[in-house]
Formats: sequence, structure tokens, C-alpha cells
Amino acid sequence: MTPSPQQTTVLDFIDNGIGHVSVRASAGAAKTTTLVWIAQRVPRPKRVLAVAFGRDAADSLRARVPIHVIADTHHKFGLSMLKSKFGRVRPEDKKLTFLLAEIVPDKRERFRVRDAVFKLVGFAKNNAFGVGGPFADLSDVADFYNIEVTGHHIDVAQRLLDASAARLDIVDFDDMLWLPLRHNLCYDGGDFVLLDEAQDTNPSQALLLDKMLAPNGRLVIVGDPNQAIYAFRGASHGAMEKLEAKYSMTVLPLSVSFRCSKSVVAEAQRVLAKPLIPKKPKRVEGPTNQDGTPDMMFDDLEHEWAERERHPDTLL
Repeated sequence: MTPSPQQTTVLDFIDNGIGHVSVRASAGAAKTTTLVWIAQRVPRPKRVLAVAFGRDAADSLRARVPIHVIADTHHKFGLSMLKSKFGRVRPEDKKLTFLLAEIVPDKRERFRVRDAVFKLVGFAKNNAFGVGGPFADLSDVADFYNIEVTGHHIDVAQRLLDASAARLDIVDFDDMLWLPLRHNLCYDGGDFVLLDEAQDTNPSQALLLDKMLAPNGRLVIVGDPNQAIYAFRGASHGAMEKLEAKYSMTVLPLSVSFRCSKSVVAEAQRVLAKPLIPKKPKRVEGPTNQDGTPDMMFDDLEHEWAERERHPDTLL
């Protein structure tokens, strides 16, 4: 595959430019291929770290980049930091369950608070709580993610966070991001850190990038802001824009899609330019109740469609 003019501009910036760069790629614009080409352009002995969103993506990326490039997920880089500092560290999905049993001995009470507390602790860890993240208080985390909690929940969650930070022989998935920040750990820094799917970065992952960059290292992020889909797991709204602002990045486009024809792209743009309102069904005679009166649910639907027609730009 020959680089397109936009890809050539990106590669030229890697070769001849200075500073950090954000590559905003549309769907089908071969962003991962571009990331691989970037990795191939960086010569030894420069150290290159390539960060993929998930394990399968990391495996695929690792198979395509030069052998001197270290490709893995945020979590695996974080786990490597913990092992380097604390020695034998074992992943354990039930870490919070073990710690909660110590903090709340009563089984019934533990069952009552468990779900809300675990959600709160998970979102807190992914949002770099207490280590530079966006929330100053656990109640703010609960409000933002609509987690119903009491002061007791908040107290238990804080004690769980403290216990998680102190218990370092086992780590859960969220610990792999949060604990390196909590203990101010660093990776053996990369001269280039390449980040794929940057639009789905959460605050802990974003701060972990600082721990991976060598002094004067360059950060290269690739992603599509329109494909951000992991807010439910703590990903930041406007994650790419925040990274671009923080690192004063040069922003370059990859707007040409290789996935489909121009006519398909044009039709998609036409459809997405309009509010996504379902088509009104054909009018049929509404059902009646046993007493012969009109069914109120059907009347309500008719009223809703009338409102849609009066206010087509509003999603009801």
C-alpha cells in the first residue's frame, strides 16, 4: 500500500517535525496502518512504545511493528511498572471482594453496599481519583455517573481505595492504571509513545502517558473523536481534544476513507446530517378497549408522532 498524500504529510512530520502530533482519522482511513508506518520510521536506538486499546488490538499491532517496538495495552504497561517496583504482583479480579470482607465484616451489610461501592471505586480509579483526576470528592464521582450512594457508601469506598493502594501483591484491572499513579511510578521512558484509539482514553490512561514518555519524548496519538464509545467505562468526553491541548499538539487529518466508495460516504453524510427520528408508520384504525373506548396507549403514540412532526429537531 502506497501512503496517501495525507499519510505522507503525517510521516514527513515524524521525520522532520518537532513536538507532539495528533492524527484525526475518519472511519476507514487506515489509521492503524499509519501508526505502523510511523513505528517503522523511528530508527534504533530510539525507544518506541505503542499503546493499543485492548489485548487483541495489541497482539495485532505487535505482529506488525518492528521488533524493537514494545506494543501493549495501557493496563499491561501499568502492570509492568508495578512489577518493576514491587516485585511479585499477581492479577486478581476479586481483590475488591477480599478487601470489602475485611472492611465490612457483616455479610448482609456487605451485600447491601457492594454494587454501589464497587461501581464508585471502579470509576474513581479510572478517573485518577486523588492523583490528578477531574474529581475532588467521591460524591462528585457518584453524581457524575448517577450512582445512588449515602455517606456510608462514600466512607466504605474511600477505605477500599486506601486498602487497594496498600495491598500490592494482588491487583485488579483498574489497579493497573491507578496504582502506578498513586505510587508515582514510571516506565523506562519512550522516545516515541504511539497511542491508538485515543478518543477512548480515560483520565488515568491519559496521565499514565506522562509516566511513559522519556524527557523530550514525542507523543503521537491517533483516533476519531466521532467514534468515542467508552464513556460508560470512564473514558473522558473530548479525550482527544484534551490531550491535544495538554501537549500543544500539531493536529493532522486522515479524512480519506479506504473502506467504501464515495457514493456510500456521501449517503452516510446525508443521513447523519438529519435528526435520527424514526419514520412515522401508516395510519391504521386504533384498537379499542372492551368497553369500546379508544386505547389510550395508541392515542399517546399518535400524540408523540404529532409532536415529532411539530419539532423535528428535538429527540423526544
